[in-house]
Amino acid sequence: MKKLLIVLGIILVLAGVLFYVQYVQMSRAVQPVFVPQVQNQETKKESEEIVLDKEKQIGNLVFNYSNNFEFLVDEKDTINLNLKIKSVGNDRFTGQKTSTEYTPVRFFFDKNENPKKLSIEKWFDINSPEFEKQSFYDSLAKESITIDGINAYKVRFQSNTQITGGYYDLISIYIPYGTDIYQIDSYAVPLKQDDPSLALNDEDIKNTEAYEKIVDQIIQSIHFVK
Repeated sequence: MKKLLIVLGIILVLAGVLFYVQYVQMSRAVQPVFVPQVQNQETKKESEEIVLDKEKQIGNLVFNYSNNFEFLVDEKDTINLNLKIKSVGNDRFTGQKTSTEYTPVRFFFDKNENPKKLSIEKWFDINSPEFEKQSFYDSLAKESITIDGINAYKVRFQSNTQITGGYYDLISIYIPYGTDIYQIDSYAVPLKQDDPSLALNDEDIKNTEAYEKIVDQIIQSIHFVK
């Protein structure tokens, strides 16, 4: 009887050891799978955050941007700021839809363009690009906004193959400062698209919405210096 109890005790001890070893092996096998998932989520979250920690000036207007952006044109009265977000357009040679790695935001500075210091709404009523000869512009919506305490005007122009390749609406913001006029042009998902061949797919729309969000950040960062 005593020998039987000793044998049972040894069996129980061995079973316990085997259970512990199996538990440790399972824990080690699961751990590498779990940790990379957390790291990937954190990396993805960080990659989506855009910090506008740099400043650029055109005339008296100062805006913030990121080193992740690229200046295609950097002149006294014109700045083309390229955001590293894909956009689409038509190839100039084939006429087929093509993709680019950047989407631009354009800043224009027109000195003494408003000598009578008209309100921006009245100034636009006189100087709207819609009044130009053989104009391709057709406004869809107009909105009075405030930028750095200054009354500005935000105008949405309908997508047009001559202006945006036909894939996007054009958003133009006009800001008066003294007798000067500042204009900022960017793109937006079209309110309507009559030509199915120019319709944006889901990825195009997602990219454009991300671009619009960053443009809003840039607009909100604007301030004027004397």
